Amino acid sequence: YLVRTPSGKTWWYPRQAIEKTSAFKTPTQAAGVMSGPKSGNVTVQVVIPQLPRPDSAGELSVGDEVQLTPTYREHAGAEFGPLTPGEAGTIAEVNTSFVPPYLVRTPSGKTWWYPRQAIEKTSAFKTPTQAAGVMSGPKSGNVTVQVVIPQLPRPDSAGELSVGDEVQLTPTYREHAGAEFGPLTPGEAGTIAEVNTSFVP
Repeated sequence: YLVRTPSGKTWWYPRQAIEKTSAFKTPTQAAGVMSGPKSGNVTVQVVIPQLPRPDSAGELSVGDEVQLTPTYREHAGAEFGPLTPGEAGTIAEVNTSFVPPYLVRTPSGKTWWYPRQAIEKTSAFKTPTQAAGVMSGPKSGNVTVQVVIPQLPRPDSAGELSVGDEVQLTPTYREHAGAEFGPLTPGEAGTIAEVNTSFVP
């Protein structure tokens, strides 16, 4: 493969020393979705839940599953309650005329009155589950990012390169028939100027 560099210099490279640059291009982002080449891809969807604001009024009600916030110790005696960090409790009673207004029951049955700033719904913090290759979390209040990971071509695939293809050196280019002496540098893109399968390299 005769490769022309951006400066116009040419060099014959063996197939194992070059690959199409499209396999290595960074996916572009548009409208909040990242995508890459359309063929030979593995697609992973990651759902990031939007966390509730701890000071939002009316957000908690009887039956809600809650846990302590990272700052629970800073709020009205919450550090003395039976709920421990990472443990889920259930809102047993809401009394807005009482401070703190939320009675939380632990799994062991103990109860404690907590201020709103010390507790949050646990559903916002649950780890997304993975099924059928797609990670997903709660359906409302999410930001969805789709990441497409291109499948890299095999450097030894026959007939993969043709005149006009944009190529770059492979990570192992120095191991192949004098490729290290050519003008193309790692990370630089060159163009296939000629293909001669009867010539080695």
